Amino acid sequence: MKAPNLFVIGAPRCGTTSLFAALKQHPDVYASVLKEPHFYAADLPAQPHTVSDPADYQRLFAVAGDQRYRAEASVWYFYSHEAPALIAKAHPDARIVLLLRNPADMLVSLYELYLRTGNEGD
Repeated sequence: MKAPNLFVIGAPRCGTTSLFAALKQHPDVYASVLKEPHFYAADLPAQPHTVSDPADYQRLFAVAGDQRYRAEASVWYFYSHEAPALIAKAHPDARIVLLLRNPADMLVSLYELYLRTGNEGD
């Protein structure tokens, strides 16, 4: 079974989407078509597109070729109490890239996003 061996995590609005998009372009990286499956964060509320079935999660990497890295990005792993141990147990040789940002800048960016998407009023 081809399994992920590179995880991109971090707080929202910290660059995970940009990094994941860049990784997708590298020939040595297979990046899951679905960003943010949150498979290992079962202790958190389900997010849109959360994958909870192990077979569905494996299918995210089924078409990976012989690339050196198979990546997935789920920002909420950063907040999960279970995800670190579950990832370490299932993928002991995996690499984890954590993106952080000045919390004040992150909150302003998140607030502006919520304003643009109608999730927050003025």
